[in-house]
Amino acid sequence: VMRQYAAELRDRVDASRQEDAKARAKRMETRIYDQMVEGGWHNAYKDFVHNLTWAPVAYIKGPILRRVDTYEWVQGPFGFYPKPVSKIIPTFEAPSPFDIYPSRDAVTTDDGDLCERIKIAPYKLEAFKGVPGYQDAAIDKVLAGIVDGHVYTEQHNTDSEKERLEHKGSVASSDPRNLIEGVEYWGCIHGKALKEKGVTQDKDGRPLADLKLYEANVTLVGREVIYVAINRQIGGKRPYLKTSWCEKPGSFFGAGVPRLMRELQQMVNATIRALCFNMSQSSGFQTIVNDMARL
Repeated sequence: VMRQYAAELRDRVDASRQEDAKARAKRMETRIYDQMVEGGWHNAYKDFVHNLTWAPVAYIKGPILRRVDTYEWVQGPFGFYPKPVSKIIPTFEAPSPFDIYPSRDAVTTDDGDLCERIKIAPYKLEAFKGVPGYQDAAIDKVLAGIVDGHVYTEQHNTDSEKERLEHKGSVASSDPRNLIEGVEYWGCIHGKALKEKGVTQDKDGRPLADLKLYEANVTLVGREVIYVAINRQIGGKRPYLKTSWCEKPGSFFGAGVPRLMRELQQMVNATIRALCFNMSQSSGFQTIVNDMARL
């Protein structure tokens, strides 16, 4: 009887734990969904799907912790009211396929070195001052260079076409001082170079060794390193996910819809051109050749 009663008690305890776990999981699901909405997940996913339909590879980046200005509800003497606050939240974005540069032999975003062209508004760059990992002195040099008329931007052979397709006007007509261009690097760096930028410990809190390679994240603007930090994710995972409409084994880039339909599109275009020519010929008078020699 005691064994039977103990088994019944164990079933009750297990059932109670299951109900408590379901309630906790539901609350966590709601919290994660709220964070994704606040961090712009829906817009990032929409852009990701758009890039997936035409590019050989599409990316989603996140979660990236950024400081944003928002509101939170606080209780006052006359009830709750929205109070402006600045807090760090996880954000998401879909980088342009033209702005991601993987290593030659990379297959995933976690292989080798990975670079991304980034553009930052000057006022946003100033807001990073005081945030762990950012180099305040380097940020001041970049901002001082803007005041002196220095332009932190580079022109690539695809920029003009990209700007035209995005209806932003030509690159030459835009003011490059509106955005600061930099490079975000993910890869291995020697401990000596990291210590020169103020990073002294690895993700486990141990001192860095000069000749050991560490997975790190660095942001470079011009010649100034404005951000450097150790990648603290398990296994050195990077905040990038990528896929292709049709993936190729052993290759970083796959095939997009335009490449897959290229041959069919050429055939359809040739058929439509011939059809339009025949319709134009049969819609009116037949072709007349003015041969005066027959007279």
